[in-house]
Amino acid sequence: MRVMKFGGTSVGDAERMRGVVALVEEARKAERVMVVASAVSGITNLLVEAASVAQEGESVQEACARFDDTHSAIARTLSGDLKPAQTRPLAEGLVALGVELRGLL
Repeated sequence: MRVMKFGGTSVGDAERMRGVVALVEEARKAERVMVVASAVSGITNLLVEAASVAQEGESVQEACARFDDTHSAIARTLSGDLKPAQTRPLAEGLVALGVELRGLL
């Protein structure tokens, strides 16, 4: 089994994610693959900043909106020509992540 780890920059946007998928698909031809991926570029820092702001009792809405916007933009690009019914589970999952983030903060 091959373990492939991709850092934040390598999954930083939709185009880079497509590149990761191509690398994984190629590796799968030869052996089983386990993929480990970091948060999208900039998201870890955003979460650290949001946690700090929340601890100080300030609003985290801007950070949450940036989190939502970043992931939604990538999802829209990657889903491309798919029908809404095909992308609904992804959209619902992203909403759930946003709700969870707001609850944690």
